[in-house]
Amino acid sequence: MLEYLGYGNEAEFVEDIGGLIMNCMHPDDRKRIDEEVEQQLACKGEYVVEYRMKRKDGSYIWVHDIGRQMTDED
Repeated sequence: MLEYLGYGNEAEFVEDIGGLIMNCMHPDDRKRIDEEVEQQLACKGEYVVEYRMKRKDGSYIWVHDIGRQMTDED
């Protein structure tokens, strides 16, 4: 992922986005993605979404994101 986004390492990426993945999403996609992920996790414990992710050079690429809710004993 870092290569697609134009970053040399994870530390550079994390610093650029302030540690929040939401900060690398296109501003027009953020609310929709929050709502879709929340709804899908509530219904089935996993999600599948597509959104624009900002590259280091300021351009955007489309990403297909898949996730699953997990809970540990703590």
